[in-house]
Amino acid sequence: MGTDETFDYDTSLNACYDNNGKDYFFKNVKSIFEADDLTIANFEGTLTDSDEREDKEYAFKAPAEYTSILTAGSVEAVNTANNHSHDYGEKSYTDTISALEDAGIASFGYNRIKILKIKGIKVGVTGIYELADHQKRASQVKQNIKALKKAGAQVIIVNFHWGIEKQYTPIIDFQYFYSHRITNRNNCCQVQRLIVGVFTLCDDTVCFVSDIQDDLIWLYIDYSSLYDLSIVNSFK
Repeated sequence: MGTDETFDYDTSLNACYDNNGKDYFFKNVKSIFEADDLTIANFEGTLTDSDEREDKEYAFKAPAEYTSILTAGSVEAVNTANNHSHDYGEKSYTDTISALEDAGIASFGYNRIKILKIKGIKVGVTGIYELADHQKRASQVKQNIKALKKAGAQVIIVNFHWGIEKQYTPIIDFQYFYSHRITNRNNCCQVQRLIVGVFTLCDDTVCFVSDIQDDLIWLYIDYSSLYDLSIVNSFK
């Protein structure tokens, strides 16, 4: 969310916000998100006024008021674990968390887990930035799942930001075996599990449930899907 300082304002998200308002971005899907029980977004960018830009090709930031885009679109929670979460340093990350929480949007990511109460069910969420070091995140996933189980989670949603930069097709086999190994029944016994995988930029929109087995649901979403949204339609 937001823009890079090198982008042309006239074609930026910021200009779109200024010209169309907060309701524009989700107007075609808002009715769907309002009807579901939980909408989770992969939040890439920062909500900060910091000028301490990281030395990288693209760095995104926006004013804290842009949380209104999410609340207007009925987005209840966001994963902040991705390659743009610290674009303006550590302060930009903590600023973002504060802005989201102040707007009533639950946030989670890295070692920050969250328990959400949905229709009486304790839903545990964790966000993993797998893109940088792939299988080295295995221990973090296990620790976060263990912490969510200890906190009483009945459903666990593991949201991965994964893939390989500039590789434009998802690595289904790699991600399947990687995720299955670290979120197997020994880790999530007696807990319903949903794995959400968000790809790096892909040519084709991919949004499907790829496999259901042993009460484990896999949902793959590509980066070009609108704000990388995961919709949990019903908790029963």
